[in-house]
Amino acid sequence: MSTLKNKVQLIGNVGNVPEVKTLEDGKKVVNFSLATNEFYKNSDGEKVQNTQWHAIVAWGKIAEIVAEYVGKGKEVAIEGKLTSRSYETKEGEKRYVTEVVADEILLLGIKGEKDNLKSIHNQPLIVVWIPALVIAHVKIQFEINSQHSESKEERKEACDCSRKNTI
Repeated sequence: MSTLKNKVQLIGNVGNVPEVKTLEDGKKVVNFSLATNEFYKNSDGEKVQNTQWHAIVAWGKIAEIVAEYVGKGKEVAIEGKLTSRSYETKEGEKRYVTEVVADEILLLGIKGEKDNLKSIHNQPLIVVWIPALVIAHVKIQFEINSQHSESKEERKEACDCSRKNTI
């Protein structure tokens, strides 16, 4: 049991436009809400949806990426740690907040043409964010490409072309 850690994994939809702040030292922080849904059948056999709301905070590079690519309604997976803090309002009331500080964010859905990210050759585009690193992966079926390309050079050229179009 000594190896257990404070780790949270959530998959849900962003509930508001992420709020970005730049601190005095230039560091960025972003706050947004995430809705997770649970479905079950009640005693009458009816399907019931239970929605939970979570406060998410991201810092630094992750905050910049969230600010640029994540919008209201976007489906994301979050991994981070659960934190609790308190603060005092202007009226002197003490408030308590529990938040998930995101260490990693995965964009799960790309909807419509409004998004900044596009799929290439009608293949799904999956973007994974890891602190200070962006990895873009495009599913390319080499068997399909090889059927259209007669030579090894043409297949290589087709692959190189698709790499240039990634983020």
